[in-house]
Amino acid sequence: MPTWPSTLPQQVLQRGYSQGFGDNVIRSPADSGAEKRRRRFTSVVDPLNCYVRITIDQIEILKTFYRDDIKSGALAFDFPDPLSATDPPATLRVAFRSPPRWRNIGGIHFDVQLRLGIQP
Repeated sequence: MPTWPSTLPQQVLQRGYSQGFGDNVIRSPADSGAEKRRRRFTSVVDPLNCYVRITIDQIEILKTFYRDDIKSGALAFDFPDPLSATDPPATLRVAFRSPPRWRNIGGIHFDVQLRLGIQP
């Protein structure tokens, strides 16, 4: 199982961090009264959105990890749990919901947006 590289940040930035539940309810209109609702699947992918700050040298590590290790995002991988209070942090099994994007914040530093899905 691929693992988030130890040479990349193991903690996410507080700014932009969000986590929640995936939508697992199917809704159907009723002839009268309230809509009908039921569980769609036995499990669902929960969203995890965050940023990490990296240097220009670490961009190459991220590119190699994304393109080669997890096959352009096709494979799931173990990622440090942002809510873990242990050292080292516990991990979550995640997959990219969209490719990572980065922007220069000055000099050699970049903020990378990670849109992940926590796998059931």
